[in-house]
Amino acid sequence: MTHSTDPVLTITVAVAAGGHVVVRPAGEVDAATAPELLAALLGACSPQLTVLEVDMAGVAFLDSAGISALLAGRARAAEHGARFTVSNVQPVVRRVLDVTGLSETFLD
Repeated sequence: MTHSTDPVLTITVAVAAGGHVVVRPAGEVDAATAPELLAALLGACSPQLTVLEVDMAGVAFLDSAGISALLAGRARAAEHGARFTVSNVQPVVRRVLDVTGLSETFLD
């Protein structure tokens, strides 16, 4: 499934076996697009969820609104007893996570 309400961000959600869901945003995650990411993360949560993975390979920019969306997604996954992880982080996004002290929270 692909969501696209803003041309700056597209989001693909893939459901794998065993309750593993991968959300793949591509583009910029900022104040204008973070609500779309948040909606995809919250929508991915279900009682069957075991892992909620956010594959950031296609994300070129992440601001505080994007970080808030990730934190809210992490909290919702935890409510379902699922593990939350962020993968394939690009250097520019890694710097944001490092500066905010969230690298250890999100990255394995």
